[in-house]
Amino acid sequence: MEKQDVSFRYKDYRDSSQNKVMKVSGVEFLRRFVQHILPHGFVRIRPGGVPHYGFLASKNKSKELNRAKADLNQPIPIVIGRRNESTV
Repeated sequence: MEKQDVSFRYKDYRDSSQNKVMKVSGVEFLRRFVQHILPHGFVRIRPGGVPHYGFLASKNKSKELNRAKADLNQPIPIVIGRRNESTV
């Protein structure tokens, strides 16, 4: 950190996963950092590397998605041979 600037290392996946150093202002660093803070009550999960927030992070995801589809007049799929979710 120099005066008002912050330097940090990151991996640039667009450039053959090379490690690089970026220098930004302190305000810009804080802006970027705060974007990773979730609101109270949200849970962060990463299935397959893609984060999901809010009702999609819930253990009742399928029930809540079906409720949302019903509210939007979308067809709800019928699943045959599904495992009991209470045993998962």
